[in-house]
Amino acid sequence: MPANIPLPHSPPNPPPFPYASNGDKAYPLKPFLVKPYCGNNIPLEKAIFNYHHSSARSTVENAFRILAQRWRIYRRVIIGNPANV
Repeated sequence: MPANIPLPHSPPNPPPFPYASNGDKAYPLKPFLVKPYCGNNIPLEKAIFNYHHSSARSTVENAFRILAQRWRIYRRVIIGNPANV
């Protein structure tokens, strides 16, 4: 994951805001991974979080779907050394 650096045009001395990835319930809990809350009877605050988390995941999945339709390279695994890309 990238270093926790401030975003462009942020105020001086902003609070640290770490990078994170959206995952689903199947992923293990990691410091860089945001997962939805599990269960059926969850408090309203957690249900709202799950709703926004699902919306964010859907947006990212739709973006990759559009990219895959435009450029077929995104339909398969891209082999490359991370140091070179």
